[in-house]
Amino acid sequence: KKSHMKQINASLSGGTSKTQYYFSYGFMGQDGLMTTYDDYYKRHNISINVNSDVFDWLSVSAKSRYTYGFQDHPSQNSTISRINWDMSPLIPIILPDGTWTGQGGFTNPFSEDRIGGHDHTTVNDLYMTGTMTIRPIKGMNINADYTFNPYSQNHEKYTRNYYETKANGTSVLFPWTNPNAVLDDNNNNYYKAINIYGDYSKSFGKNNFKLLIGYNQETKTSKFFSAQRLQLINNDLPAINRATGVQTVNGSETLWSVQGLFFRLNYDFAGKYLIEANGRYDGSSKFPKADRYAFFPSISGAWVVSK
Repeated sequence: KKSHMKQINASLSGGTSKTQYYFSYGFMGQDGLMTTYDDYYKRHNISINVNSDVFDWLSVSAKSRYTYGFQDHPSQNSTISRINWDMSPLIPIILPDGTWTGQGGFTNPFSEDRIGGHDHTTVNDLYMTGTMTIRPIKGMNINADYTFNPYSQNHEKYTRNYYETKANGTSVLFPWTNPNAVLDDNNNNYYKAINIYGDYSKSFGKNNFKLLIGYNQETKTSKFFSAQRLQLINNDLPAINRATGVQTVNGSETLWSVQGLFFRLNYDFAGKYLIEANGRYDGSSKFPKADRYAFFPSISGAWVVSK
């Protein structure tokens, strides 16, 4: 069938000489190509930005972005290759009485798509950042920002029992969705980041200096949980607590973090002779405790021949 895509974008911005704001909304929806299942995908995006010079020496800003996504497709994921390889040109897809045909294997992908269950995935992604800049004296800037990003993905796969009619007229349960079942899994991630850094510039005659010093820290926690249960009591009501068969539970949790201090010193004489020194003292939780931190220095120089 024909597939249609809908897209909507709207934005609003304004403010004063000291405060500005921006808001945007976006929507995208797309239908699938399948005639036997109403598969589709949709996504909503919202962004909000606000910047303000509160005082001559203080500026603040806040940014937020939210994304919601949802996709729906059949539980069996039939493909063109399955249709080409498994279907027989001599067997109808569906009989006049409304029953689906099949030979006990992957011989009728259309019935799997239509009545074999669904596969749903929902995503929620929120990204928030707040920043602040302080200018205590001429030539000095102190910056700080904090970011928080909670992310979740919820997935449900539901396989449904149904009968198919063989060439000899007998009806059998389709084996690849028997027993019926429901699977739920969740991914939850939490990311946090802090950056604090400042720079100072000063000149003495033809001697120009600039110093940058900063601190960085990032952490991320990921949690995964999955549960599946077979033999649904009601073929049309997929839920873990509405099944009586074998249960399977799985889960995991991971955490990583990085932390570091950094600096950069620039010097030039009359814009002709330049020297730059850099250094970072970084640590990562992915290494053993005794080897987590290390110092990484560098230095460079240049001569502007044209001057």
